[in-house]
Amino acid sequence: MIDDPFATDPEPVAPRPARRVTSQIVAITALALALASAIALAAYLWLVNSQWTDQNDTLRADAASLGTSLAQAQAQAEDLQTQVQTLQSQLDTATTRLSDVANAEAHAGDDVQYLTDLLDAYASCASSYDDVLTDALKNGYTYDNSNARSVQADVADYCDSLATAYQQYTAAAG
Repeated sequence: MIDDPFATDPEPVAPRPARRVTSQIVAITALALALASAIALAAYLWLVNSQWTDQNDTLRADAASLGTSLAQAQAQAEDLQTQVQTLQSQLDTATTRLSDVANAEAHAGDDVQYLTDLLDAYASCASSYDDVLTDALKNGYTYDNSNARSVQADVADYCDSLATAYQQYTAAAG
């Protein structure tokens, strides 16, 4: 075969099949849809991120406010605890002083009663001496007997015991 530059190819060039064009259109459409979906997803994610950031900023501000409130509440609680301890100490002191005063008053009442009883006993002692002396003066002749002397000794012992009790009381009272 000779190559003839003007010769034509016996086989005609076939046009491209339509199938190839259709698959390119489908591919371009799919890429466009994918691109549109990606843009929509990116926009959605941007919006969600923006909302999350706003919510996060709000929550951080609320947390900071609550932290400040908590710190103030803790400081107040510590101050109140200190006040409670101070008041408890003052209450304990006041209770002790009140108890001391009540005891002193009760003791003073007991002292008054004791001294009143002692004074009554001294009066009884003086009356008994008076009875012994009156009896001795009226019945001088019988005073020498042992019974009269025994009564006088009993009265003297009784009066001496009163004097001793008074001396012990004044020594204990200071």
